[in-house]
Amino acid sequence: MKTSLLILSVMVLLASMSELTFSVKVAGAEQRDVLADGLKPSELTQLTIDSNDDDVKVLQFEIIHARGLSPLKRGNVKEGNTFDLSKFRDQAKAGDRIVINVTKITADSGKLSEKNSILQIPIR
Repeated sequence: MKTSLLILSVMVLLASMSELTFSVKVAGAEQRDVLADGLKPSELTQLTIDSNDDDVKVLQFEIIHARGLSPLKRGNVKEGNTFDLSKFRDQAKAGDRIVINVTKITADSGKLSEKNSILQIPIR
């Protein structure tokens, strides 16, 4: 009994220490990892951000269409975890990127850091 209690305690501790990460889904490209694979300009549609922790929800984020070091267009989501990327479609071209900066989450106890809060989607 003591051994199983110890194992359970270690599992809970490890689960609480896991790093917070975010996943990005784009309508029409749900089966792809858009952070790694990127999107074509024509695929810029509804974006949704979720976390790997069921207790953490994205409340606010900033989104930037960038080319090189220059931002072209900006958008802010003040409430929720979705954004319509089609607003960026007319200027988007290969080599650009969509930069997402998660600025507010629920239950933030130091889980949000520069390392995990900035996401990039390459435009190919």
